[in-house]
Amino acid sequence: MLYGHLVHNKFDFLEFLNKKSHFYVIYIDGSKSTNSVRAAYYDLQKNSLKNIKLEENCSIFTTESYAIVSALVFVNNFVHNVNILIVSDSKSVLESLYNCNYSYIGVKTEFVWVPSHSGIPGNEVVEQVARRDHVEDQSEMLNVLFTDYYRLIKNLILLVAISVNTVLKTMQT
Repeated sequence: MLYGHLVHNKFDFLEFLNKKSHFYVIYIDGSKSTNSVRAAYYDLQKNSLKNIKLEENCSIFTTESYAIVSALVFVNNFVHNVNILIVSDSKSVLESLYNCNYSYIGVKTEFVWVPSHSGIPGNEVVEQVARRDHVEDQSEMLNVLFTDYYRLIKNLILLVAISVNTVLKTMQT
């Protein structure tokens, strides 16, 4: 069973995204080749990209999971919107998150699966970023399985919710 939403093409995704206009959207991807393992995220709102080189023995599953963790850490540094939407083309990672409750203090984090290489602009950008080697060293040694990230993902979503709640309370006073 897939956690989150499922779209089949660019048209479906754009229609879905239109209904989620109040969400902060982050695209994530992972890439594994014979030379490189990379996680990436793309923040369309800030036009910010991050490409992270991981240890070459990381699985694609761990790489995609690490991309989610990195995106949540990034968003937590400046979050001003209440809800977060993570866009991924990794069904297996999203399926593994199925039994989680990602709504804390009125703040939601949702996931949507999109098919890779289907012309969805943000997803196309993050796929290119994940495949790219960068001169700038952003290497991170990672020998951790996804199951170790499960609790971290849940705790980061809670931290984002607390941050948003604090900002909203400050704005109300």
